[in-house]
Amino acid sequence: MSAALALTPKVASRLFLGVERSVCGRPWRDRLDERATTRALAIAQRHNVPELLARILAGRGVEVDEVEAFLDPTVRRLMPDPHTVTAMEAAAMRLADAMTRGEQVAIFGDYDVDGATASALLARFLRLGGSEPIVHIPDRIFEGYGPNVEAIRALADRGAKLLVTVDCGTASIEPLAEARRLGLDVIVIDHHQADERLPDAIVVNANRLDDLSGLGHLAAFGLVYKVHLHREVLALHGVLALIVEVVLHQFVAVVADGQRVAAFVVDLDSVAVVDAISDVFVVGDSQGPRHQIGLQLESLGTGDRLGKIYG
Repeated sequence: MSAALALTPKVASRLFLGVERSVCGRPWRDRLDERATTRALAIAQRHNVPELLARILAGRGVEVDEVEAFLDPTVRRLMPDPHTVTAMEAAAMRLADAMTRGEQVAIFGDYDVDGATASALLARFLRLGGSEPIVHIPDRIFEGYGPNVEAIRALADRGAKLLVTVDCGTASIEPLAEARRLGLDVIVIDHHQADERLPDAIVVNANRLDDLSGLGHLAAFGLVYKVHLHREVLALHGVLALIVEVVLHQFVAVVADGQRVAAFVVDLDSVAVVDAISDVFVVGDSQGPRHQIGLQLESLGTGDRLGKIYG
């Protein structure tokens, strides 16, 4: 008897559809072990799907309780839970308090693409809630990176009660200590590597040493967006959940039709050579660097101005 047919009882019991010898002379071995086979059966019974589909799902590691989300994915389900980020709830609660009390919020962003767009997104969200934040993007040459004492004092003089640093602040121990001495509450939304010592602030940073969210790949823009998604806390503090729905709807609209992105790219194309706006790679690879260098050479909150124009 050939090797292909000389199957032990254990191997024979693992044949798929009972095929001992295919056209190529090979047995069809079941790729599911006993545990996966049991899971496939449970999937078929609980979700009323064909056995073959259940086996495919089990083979891909889909658990019984995950089948519905796997077969019918939504943006909401695919979004990581914002509650898992350390200090996210405290930051959302403090931001919601500022909005309901009408406190003056100051946003201190970085001058690169991430900092500028994250600042614009946060400012847009606050404006939807009836607030008008002060947005400060530091001058790269004269102020340098991150919060500085002079700028913080100026923001305090303009009535700021809550300072939110975006894409910076994790290592700004002394400048943020000055903010606290001036009576400002401080939220840091950042993604840069953190030391054991953190500033006297609510620090939302998935790369801080005690964060177990696994979201260290998110840039500041992504973390700001996570704050928006903290709808339960916002609703509890009197901010209409409709605000979040509007932000989500408009975000999806941008992704769906690209009109605002296209408008921005067309303007950049007036000073850049691009044959066509074909896909997201054109926007990212050809226009992104121009936006980045423009922000680093320009001052006075370019990112926030772009957010107002194209938002």
